[in-house]
Amino acid sequence: MVNLPADDSKMNEFAVASKEITIDVVKNLLGDFNWRPRVTAAYFAAIKNYKELDDLIGRHLVKSEVTYAGFGYCLALAIFATDNSKDYLKRYLDYYLDRKELYFDQAHAFCALEYLDKDLAAEFIVKWNSFISDKPYWNLEK
Repeated sequence: MVNLPADDSKMNEFAVASKEITIDVVKNLLGDFNWRPRVTAAYFAAIKNYKELDDLIGRHLVKSEVTYAGFGYCLALAIFATDNSKDYLKRYLDYYLDRKELYFDQAHAFCALEYLDKDLAAEFIVKWNSFISDKPYWNLEK
């Protein structure tokens, strides 16, 4: 993804536009089958702290049906910081760390879980190390 510089004008436009984003808009964007609306929805869910969407976003994460959206889901779940958020991140890691051939959002999920609960994340370190054993460029510090 490309990171574009945001000057004051762009930030003001974003702030004004964000006032028009409702939970219904976010739900609608999450229902799109394109990663761009879904990531946008996840970001706004996090910004607006729509914790009531943790189930919807968590299910999308675990299904992992749209490429590139997982980062946004993990970010939103980390911001929500609910027990549900932790559970979805844990379920994601339980499943996807055992699938070495799938290069998805394991690092994002691991980091989000570590942000929420270091002890719970530590339970996945053995699986993590096994998962990355043949992936020399996967590094949690990045």
